Amino acid sequence: MIPGERRRREPSRWIFSRELKESTFLEESQDERIRPYIITPLGTRVKRVLFNGNITSMNVEEDATKAVISDPVGSFYVNVFNRDFSSAQKIVLDTHAVGDLVTVVGRVSSFRTDQGTLYFNVLPEYIFPTDENARSYWTLMAQSSAERKLVAIREAGKMEKPDALSLMKLGYTEDEAECALRSIKHYPGFDLNALREAIVGSGSSLQVSQSLTNAKGLILELIKGSSDPKGCKYDDIVSAMEKEGLDRGAVDEALNLLGTEGDIYEVSLKRFKAI
Repeated sequence: MIPGERRRREPSRWIFSRELKESTFLEESQDERIRPYIITPLGTRVKRVLFNGNITSMNVEEDATKAVISDPVGSFYVNVFNRDFSSAQKIVLDTHAVGDLVTVVGRVSSFRTDQGTLYFNVLPEYIFPTDENARSYWTLMAQSSAERKLVAIREAGKMEKPDALSLMKLGYTEDEAECALRSIKHYPGFDLNALREAIVGSGSSLQVSQSLTNAKGLILELIKGSSDPKGCKYDDIVSAMEKEGLDRGAVDEALNLLGTEGDIYEVSLKRFKAI
């Protein structure tokens, strides 16, 4: 690091507990003082996470509080201690009760047993109350992120020699491309379908209006019927849906849900294909 330059803070990954729980690979550093990255089955490189969910259990003691916080597909295990910077977050967590809906940002700690099994817990940096709207937003965003990585992994698997540049030419971000390559390298033979089914099912409790359901059906059929090998253009979708009485906002919402549910993917900027 350049003298005087501040170390860049690790990004908080928006991932479901299931993706973290099924991780088996740690990317160790040559510097023993640096915590390893956790590489998930989707290739996500994790040190910090942001998630929300309901507190389903709490054990409050003087020196530490342990809590289980459940997202739609599983649970995160949270430990906060009455020392150093953690003491303030312990006070915050202790004000909550089982059933409360909270958002947590924190560092992930890992422990490997003698049998080789990895366990994870989160050491909170921030804890704050949230609501159902924020929970729905987080769920949709985490789903969308996971879905794009899953499709990128599938595309990489079709390549004889997959590389980041080839995936980026298909419309994936550099991070998504690198995630796909890590997944293929560290999780050969992993059953991604089971993970995808759990993630897609996580949004089943979200209420979707009948009009939006109809819009999704119309747009999906339009994308499936497109003869353009590069994918159906966004502007063409908007134009066609305007004739059906749908405005651009409704189209965007329907496209987001179709992508989240795994029916379509954005093959390149504003071009869509059906899965």
